[in-house]
Amino acid sequence: VLNLDIPEGTPVGTSYELQTSVSDLDSGSFGEVSFTLEPNGTSFRLEHHKNLDGTYSLSLVLNLTLDRELWFTYQLFVRAFDGGNSAAKLTININVTDINDNRPVFQPKEYNVTIDEDIANGTSILNVTATDRDIEENARLSYYFTSLEPASISNSIGIIEETGEIYVKGRFQEETGPFTLYLEARDHGNPVKKSLQAQVIINIKDKNDNAPEIKINVLKEGHVKEHSDIGTPVAYINVNDADKGQNGEATCECDSEYFEIVNQSPTSYRVDVAVDIDRELLLKESPVFSVFINCTDQGTPALSSNKSFNLSIDDINDNDPIFTSQLYSGDITENNVNGFVILRVTATDRDAGRNGQIKYKIKPFENVTRFMIEEYTGILKATVGLDRETKSKYQFDIIASDHGAQPKTAQTRVNVVVKDANDNAPKFKGDSYAMSVFENSNISTSIGQVNATDADLGVNSKISYAIPTRYNNYPFRILDDGTVVLKRVLDREEKSRYKFEI
Repeated sequence: VLNLDIPEGTPVGTSYELQTSVSDLDSGSFGEVSFTLEPNGTSFRLEHHKNLDGTYSLSLVLNLTLDRELWFTYQLFVRAFDGGNSAAKLTININVTDINDNRPVFQPKEYNVTIDEDIANGTSILNVTATDRDIEENARLSYYFTSLEPASISNSIGIIEETGEIYVKGRFQEETGPFTLYLEARDHGNPVKKSLQAQVIINIKDKNDNAPEIKINVLKEGHVKEHSDIGTPVAYINVNDADKGQNGEATCECDSEYFEIVNQSPTSYRVDVAVDIDRELLLKESPVFSVFINCTDQGTPALSSNKSFNLSIDDINDNDPIFTSQLYSGDITENNVNGFVILRVTATDRDAGRNGQIKYKIKPFENVTRFMIEEYTGILKATVGLDRETKSKYQFDIIASDHGAQPKTAQTRVNVVVKDANDNAPKFKGDSYAMSVFENSNISTSIGQVNATDADLGVNSKISYAIPTRYNNYPFRILDDGTVVLKRVLDREEKSRYKFEI
């Protein structure tokens, strides 16, 4: 029995001399020896030659390259035969020794694992495994990271070289990942063989510990005109949630019946006018309207954030002035002084600013110059002294207009009554009156009537008649209606004509 160690990978044709000699002391054909190698068709062949001293030397020659990982031991038999058919046998045990001809191989080559973002330090994440078909030191493996993405996670993740265990060695930055690790296995042969890289993807299972963050971009510095078209944008909303997955998906609502929120993308919204806004109805006390935005993520439990912004509803000139009365009446005593205040008109406008500022004017009419109105107070005055007997009543319109770019107006009616002053003397219808009466007529006999008128009114126009006292000795008296009667009997022969004043 012969034991032989042959390293795998030995070149074909390498010869190994067998440490044995063969001889046959017979003569002639009985001393001739032939050899066979069994079994046939192996990776070896047998060579022999006869020495000068009659012995035979044997060599085992390598026909094929040996691969220990495919076949690590062979048992061969050498048989010797002489011409007399005598035989001898040699057993050869071949051990194929290992060389470091195999690189480590990962199984599997890709790993995917999910961990909690708040995983504790020292916690094992997973074990990577590679195999090496060699043996002993050639198959003893160590594991190393070749690169990390991002490189910053080298402070958070480690690997035990001897076992391939990947573990947590430091806190992860919140809401990062997935991470990609590239690693290799190296054997301890000479020379060292390295594996092809393996890939480990570490996903961070998010914990819903962040509420949505709301950012609001208000358009036009927070101003929107009343009666803006429905759909007019007033603000843009951006919402971000540092969590991942559903924990980081937020939906937003607008807590307003006047505005609606429109989703534009998973993280952006637009706030639009939803209804026709009448500033005068909506904002009776304040011109500023608060809009509240609420965003809620999809985590369990869900987290919410609220934010508000203010909108100033800008006025447009959509309201007409309104007078407090559709008819104003005033009176003035004739012969008034210039600037005499007759009355005051008042109009209001629900608009704001200049759109709600009112000025007054008199609508032109025939006697408009007799009056004036203060533009911003509505105080109506007479500009001249009025004469009732010329015109006792004036009726005209006053216009109120606002200061809008396209002014709106209103109109009201004014009646001015000129009151009477006793500024007119009575006037007789004639300059003189002729009357006659028969002598000896009875006392109280009417001899005629005078008539006077007064342009004034009321008591100012009531006329009383009297005969001046210098005519007291005349035989006449006058009644209230202007009738002249006798107060004693007349005698024509005594006096036939009288002339007196009334």
